Amino acid sequence: MDSFDPFFESIASRAVLGFKASRSTASFLSPFFGQNGACTCLGKPVDLGDFLSRFSRGFEALEGTIPDLEGIKKLEGHRSLCLRRRSSGHLHVADFHPEGDTLYFLLRDLEESSFSSDCVTRALSLDYCSIHKVSLRDFSMVTVQSNPRIEKVLPLTGGKVAPFVEGYFSAFAKREALADALAFFSRDNLRSIKERSRPAAFRYFLKENDILGQSAMEATILPCAEDEDTLVLAFRCIDEAIAREKDAARKTEEAMTELASYKEETTRNLKSIDTGLWTVEKIPGKPQRFVADKTCLDILGFPDSYTPEKVMEEFQKRIDPRDLERFAAYDRELLLEGRGECTYRYNHDELGNIYVRCTGWRDDARKDGVVFHGSHRNIDRVYRQEMALKEELESALVRASEASEAKSTFLARMSHDLRTPLNGIIGMLDLSDARKDDAAFLASCRDKMRRASSYLLSLLNDILDMSKLERDALRVNPERLSFNDFSSSLQEILSPIAAEKGVILDLSSFVLPLSEDLYADETLLRRVFINLLSNAIKYNRPGGKAEASALILEKRKASAKILFLVRDDGLGMDEAFQKRMFEPFSQAGESVSDHGVGLGLSIVKKVVDLLGGTLDVESALGKGTLFRIVLDFPLLSHEEKKQAPVASVAALEGEEVLVVEDNDLNAEILCFLLEGAGARPTRAKDGLEGYGMFAESRDGHYGLVLMDIMMPNLNGLEAARRIRALPRDDAKRVPILAMSANAYQEDREMSMQAGMNAHIAKPFNKDDALRLSAEFVARYRHP
Repeated sequence: MDSFDPFFESIASRAVLGFKASRSTASFLSPFFGQNGACTCLGKPVDLGDFLSRFSRGFEALEGTIPDLEGIKKLEGHRSLCLRRRSSGHLHVADFHPEGDTLYFLLRDLEESSFSSDCVTRALSLDYCSIHKVSLRDFSMVTVQSNPRIEKVLPLTGGKVAPFVEGYFSAFAKREALADALAFFSRDNLRSIKERSRPAAFRYFLKENDILGQSAMEATILPCAEDEDTLVLAFRCIDEAIAREKDAARKTEEAMTELASYKEETTRNLKSIDTGLWTVEKIPGKPQRFVADKTCLDILGFPDSYTPEKVMEEFQKRIDPRDLERFAAYDRELLLEGRGECTYRYNHDELGNIYVRCTGWRDDARKDGVVFHGSHRNIDRVYRQEMALKEELESALVRASEASEAKSTFLARMSHDLRTPLNGIIGMLDLSDARKDDAAFLASCRDKMRRASSYLLSLLNDILDMSKLERDALRVNPERLSFNDFSSSLQEILSPIAAEKGVILDLSSFVLPLSEDLYADETLLRRVFINLLSNAIKYNRPGGKAEASALILEKRKASAKILFLVRDDGLGMDEAFQKRMFEPFSQAGESVSDHGVGLGLSIVKKVVDLLGGTLDVESALGKGTLFRIVLDFPLLSHEEKKQAPVASVAALEGEEVLVVEDNDLNAEILCFLLEGAGARPTRAKDGLEGYGMFAESRDGHYGLVLMDIMMPNLNGLEAARRIRALPRDDAKRVPILAMSANAYQEDREMSMQAGMNAHIAKPFNKDDALRLSAEFVARYRHP
C-alpha cells in the first residue's frame, strides 16, 4: 500500500480507474479496471476504510463530502461527486454505485480547461457515458469525455452535429429513434434550448449489440455558463432510472437535476404526499406573500404559475365564509402565541368544499417583518369519516338511550302485566279456600285461573319469541298444514276472548279453496294471526267487528301466493304511533286494559320478514285498522299425506311409566294425570336416578319414559343417551318423551339427537300430552 498514493498522482488525462469493494464485515478492495480498460492489478486486496482515508487526502469534493466507511455502508443509491485533485487541481468525477453487497467505484478524470466549475457541477450530476461541447455558431462539436467502445466504431472528436447524430443513431439506436433524434438535435431546437436556458433531454433505446451492452439511453443538452453560444451535450444510460419509474420503488435521487425524465415521477411522488409546506411573509411596505411548495399548491388548487402574492390574494378568498372567524382566531394565535393549528373549510376549484388542517409557527429569527412557516393537509376524507362516525355514535347513543328507556318502561309494564294475572290466580285460590263447598263458585274460579294462566303463558311466549327474533335465532320449520283446519283452531282459541269483549269475530272468509295442503310453519303462522286478531279484538269497542280473510293471488303448479287480510273497526292508530308501531315495547296508549307489553306487532313484522313475505298497514284513529300480508307457500297434494296413527288414551291402561322429573310439583301433576288415565307412574328425582332405575328393571318393564331436560346430577339428554346405549332390546325401542320448558326448535332437535321420540313443551295441554303418550305406547307394544 505504500505505492497507493503515488498511483493516484500518475493517473493520465481521460483515464478510467475502477474498484470493486465488498460491504461485508471483512471489507476489502480489489481493482479490476486500469487505464483505457486494460486489466491491471495494484497488489493484494486492501481495507476499504484505509482506502477511503487515503483517497480523501488526495482529492477534495467541490460539492458535498467524500463518504467515509460508515457513509459507504449506509449508501443505498447511486451517488456522483465532482472532485479536484489537490496536487494538480485537475477535475475528476467519482461514482459510487451499490448493488447488493457489492459497491462499484469509478473514478473519471476530466480536463479542467473543458468546463467552468459551474458547468462541471451541473453536467457531472449525471451518470454520463460521454460529454461534448456544441457550438451554436457553426454547429460543430468537440468531444470532451467519450466512451472508448463507441470510438472504435464512430469517431466522436470534431465534426458537425448533424452527421454525428445521423451516424451515431444509425449505428447504435433503434430505427424509430433516428427521426426524433434529428428533430431534437436540429438547429432550431438547439437554439430554443439556449433561449430557454433550461436543460432538455431526449430518450431512446439502443439496438441489441455487444458494443455497449445497454438498452435505454438519454441525451441531455444544457447551456454552458461561460459561453452563451455553447451548449453541453451529455449521454448516459438510464436502464436503472426506467426500472425505478416502473415499479415506483425509489424516490427521485437528490443529486438529479430538473431533467424531463424525472419531472413526472417527482410530481407523482409529491401528489402521494398529502402534506404541503408554506411560508407567509408579512414585510412592511411590501405585498404579503404566500410561498408554497408543489404539494401545498395542489392541496389549495393553485397552478404553478401563480406568484406568492397571487397565492396570498386568492387563498384568502377561498376560505369558507363560515370559518373566517375561526381562521382569524388562528391567525391571532400564531402572532401572539408563536404557534397554532386550525381545521377549516376551503373552497377548492375542482374538489369543491373540503376540510383542510393548517399548522403554523412564527419565525422569530426574521427581523424585517412577521414571517410564519407551516403545513397544510387535505383531511377532507378522514375528517368527514370522523364526523360520520361521531354522528353514528351520537345516533347510537340516542338509540341506546331510547332502547334503555323503552326497556325500563317494558319492565315496569311487564311487572304490572305479570302481577295482575298472578294476583288474580292467588286471589281465586284464597276465595276457593273460603268457599270450598260451593261447586259452582269453585268451577268459576278454576276457569278464571285458567284464563289468567293462558295470558301469563302468552306474555312469556312473546318475550321469548322477541328475544329469538332479535338474535336471528328463530328458524322456519315447515310441515304439512291444512289451512282450513288451522282457521278452525284460531276460531276456537279467539271466540271466547271476543265474546268476553263483546266483539264480533268473523273468520268465515279465512279459508282457502285448495285441494292441496300448505307446506308451512304452523307455529309461526299462529303467532302472526293470533297477535293480529287479538289486537283487533282488544283495541275495539263492544259491538265492534274483527275479521280475517284469505285470497289466492297466484296459483302455480307446486306453490301459491296468498293474500291475508285482518281488519277491525275499532280504535285505530294515529300517524305518530304508526311510525314506531313495529318497534319492540311500543304501545298505542294506556287506556286499554290487558294491553300487553308491546311486542305483538314487532313479532308479526319480524316473522313475516323471516317467511319472506310483505306486510302493509292502513289505520286511522277512531276508524279501525287493516293489515295486508302476502306470503308464498309450497303445496303438498293429499296423495302425499301420511295418515298419523290414531290411539286412544286407553292404551296407557296398566302401563308402567318412568317419570324423571326433579321438580316435585311438576312430578306430582304428571303422576296424577297418568294415574287418571290408568297408568302406573314411578318417579325418579334426576337423570342419574332415572337411568339407574331403567337399567335395573327387567326387559320390557317400562312402556314409557317421560324425561325432563334441566336436572341436577345428570340432565335428561345425557340420561336418554345412556338408556339408548344399554345392551337391551327394550332400551333401543322404548318411547322416551322430553317434557321441558325449553320450547324452541333447536331444543326439539337436541332431544331428537339424544334419542328421544318427541318433545312436549311445558306448560302442556294435558289431553294432548296423554294422547301423544298413548300413541307411542301403542306403537311400542304393537309394532
